[in-house]
Amino acid sequence: MYQTINDIEAEKLRLRSAISEKEKEIRETWEDIFYAKEDTSVMTPTQRLLSYANTGAGIFDGVLFGWKLYRRLGGAFSLFRKKRK
Repeated sequence: MYQTINDIEAEKLRLRSAISEKEKEIRETWEDIFYAKEDTSVMTPTQRLLSYANTGAGIFDGVLFGWKLYRRLGGAFSLFRKKRK
């Protein structure tokens, strides 16, 4: 057990430093898993072109999906418009 307030403060300081070390370790692991950086300086022109094509296909797919939703749910949006007589 702790005998004095100084013992408690020393333990508190030790625990805070251990917690900050664990937080740093968790942060680094998180960034390695979810935010892996690609080194674009070593990409060949073919890889770069494929990357652009993949991005473009993703954007096109998103726009097409949005258009399909708009067409299918067009009646739901008419609730907020004025009705024609």
